[in-house]
Amino acid sequence: MIGPVFGYINKNTDNNNFINVRLPDNVQFVNATVILHHYNSEKKQIRQNIVGGVGYGGDQSRTMSFGINKDTKVDKIIVKTIYGKTVTIDNPTINKTIMVDKELNFKYR
Repeated sequence: MIGPVFGYINKNTDNNNFINVRLPDNVQFVNATVILHHYNSEKKQIRQNIVGGVGYGGDQSRTMSFGINKDTKVDKIIVKTIYGKTVTIDNPTINKTIMVDKELNFKYR
């Protein structure tokens, strides 16, 4: 035995805001890029990619989480596939999960 295994649960005790983006479990979205444009407190972009090929080492969820602290607005989210398809979500609702389907339509959950 190498050592103990630890798990951490984010309880968000500071009541910070977030946006989740869930992409379909579809080959079209392997290595997709999700970019959050956030200009409230400072001009910045946050970029995340779906990485394939994790194998038995772990299962990477198709849900990407973006923490935005106490800010209450995000300007837009852009989802880009490796096949050149793009969807832009202007003024997304915070503290929700945006569900994107394989046709790049979206809804909130």
